[in-house]
Amino acid sequence: MNDLRPPRGLGALLFASAALAACASAQGEDKVSLSDPPTPPAAAPAPAQPAAPAPAPPTEPGVLRLTGITRPPRVSAVSARGAGLLKSISVDEGDYVEAGATIARLDATHVDLQQRHARAQLKAAEVQLAAATREQDRMSKLAGMKATPQANVDRAETSAEAAAAQVELAKVGLAMARQAERDAEVKAPFAGVVLQRMKAPGEWVATTPPAPLVQLAQVQPMELRVDVPEPFLARIAAGQTLQVTLTALGRAETATITRVLPEVKAATRTFTVVAELPNAARDIPVGTFAEVELRPAPAPAAEAGR
Repeated sequence: MNDLRPPRGLGALLFASAALAACASAQGEDKVSLSDPPTPPAAAPAPAQPAAPAPAPPTEPGVLRLTGITRPPRVSAVSARGAGLLKSISVDEGDYVEAGATIARLDATHVDLQQRHARAQLKAAEVQLAAATREQDRMSKLAGMKATPQANVDRAETSAEAAAAQVELAKVGLAMARQAERDAEVKAPFAGVVLQRMKAPGEWVATTPPAPLVQLAQVQPMELRVDVPEPFLARIAAGQTLQVTLTALGRAETATITRVLPEVKAATRTFTVVAELPNAARDIPVGTFAEVELRPAPAPAAEAGR
């Protein structure tokens, strides 16, 4: 009888083919081909690169771009030269005053009394001098006639000299009383802006120690101070100009260097130049920030050849 069973190897191959077909049917459209290479996994998206910074505006060759601060060239704590009760003060913070303008007045009641007393003393001294002068003349005439001893003449001359000294002393007293009247009026020593008021009417003003009434600052012209890197020390001098931009005020000005301070700061390795900034309108505040363009002088030959 013939054996109809398939060979053992062929049965195993048929079983494997059936299993693959069943797997492909279960996956639907995702058919797998044994002849195709496996699909590589999708690549991860590349990280976003930061945007390149915008290029800086071109800088003109040979020009330093610096910053500066405005300062008053002169600040004074104005005090009264005499002591007394403050009667009135006619300025407030922010006010502009001309040189010689009255800022405040002290109570001058006692000064008036001093003047009256000094005038009375002067009048009495002049009367005494007139009497002493007449007596001296009389004694001189009698001495010429041999009618009085020389001792009387000497006493008359001494009395006249003493009376003249009393007149001079009374004149000094009157002058002092008049000066006290002037000292009761406090005036601005220079034109400027009142930065601070320290006293109010009714307060006592002393002279020891001095009691400032106001703080006055000169603002025309204004002073501009700029720190410059140390390598440019030999290339900056008085007379050079600065192009100044006052950012807060939205305008540009030209300043002129008046002096270079002879010190290099150890912490920053910079030195300070002081420039004169016109302020005719008196509208540049103290402490204003400024952007400065400075063109140094050409480098010395020895430095340029390095």
